[in-house]
Amino acid sequence: MKYLLFTAFFVQVAFLSPKYHIKRVWLFSRTQYAGNVPVLRGGQQPSGYTTTLVCFLEVSRGEKTPEWQSAWFRGNKYQVSMSHATQDSVAVGTKKNTDDMALAKAGPGCKLVELTLTLTGKDSVKREGEFVLEGTFNKQPARLRSDEAAVELSAPLMP
Repeated sequence: MKYLLFTAFFVQVAFLSPKYHIKRVWLFSRTQYAGNVPVLRGGQQPSGYTTTLVCFLEVSRGEKTPEWQSAWFRGNKYQVSMSHATQDSVAVGTKKNTDDMALAKAGPGCKLVELTLTLTGKDSVKREGEFVLEGTFNKQPARLRSDEAAVELSAPLMP
């Protein structure tokens, strides 16, 4: 019985430990409708809407992190470009339908990594979870899944 309890505890601790030294994931989306987005080449205005995604990862300072290349969110595939935030907190924008500021803030001993996601097409494979990142870590495949919903930001006001 003691062995069974120890094994159950060890399995929980092993699988609940933070993967790749990532403490938290923030995902922000902003929907821009025609009129709030730049015109396409040739002067055409895009029809419908576009969704911009930005992701912040809180990572332990001094630890190596994966090189993220692809992301999936709500049936769409995105290319990922990484940059390290120069500050410990970033004001991303205003939450939709409120006056509350959306903020990504690193805790003590942590830093922020910003991921900019560029839409590349539809996802051909059904993926688990709300948001999935894939890349490489120490020349091995890396995968991170977050079931946290994206925080919807207000569309920027145009002059």
